[in-house]
Amino acid sequence: MRLYINWIFNYLLNDPTKIDSRDLAVYGNAYSNPDAIRAGHEWYKAFPRDINDAKMYKKLEMPVMGLGAEFVGYRFLQVVERKATNFRLVKIENSGHFIQIEQPDVVARFLIDFFK
Repeated sequence: MRLYINWIFNYLLNDPTKIDSRDLAVYGNAYSNPDAIRAGHEWYKAFPRDINDAKMYKKLEMPVMGLGAEFVGYRFLQVVERKATNFRLVKIENSGHFIQIEQPDVVARFLIDFFK
């Protein structure tokens, strides 16, 4: 499992040095049993139902903010803009998929400002 965890973070982080061996060990341990892997994959398996359910929801009218890595941008914007009337997408520079690991201070600043 540790090889899988190492690959995921090396592939999806903009800067793999942002996660240390202790953190990798924690993730590796968390995903080392079949129930944890199954639970993690259930989220992805629910996507088709989520897509169908979302067709029935009305647009969100409250402010909505999305935080995304540099590569997420356009697709994320297209999907969420259709679901919210007041949406703002923030691109987190110098970040891969795990923005909270690579840019924790930036993520915290945007969240605190948004929820004030």
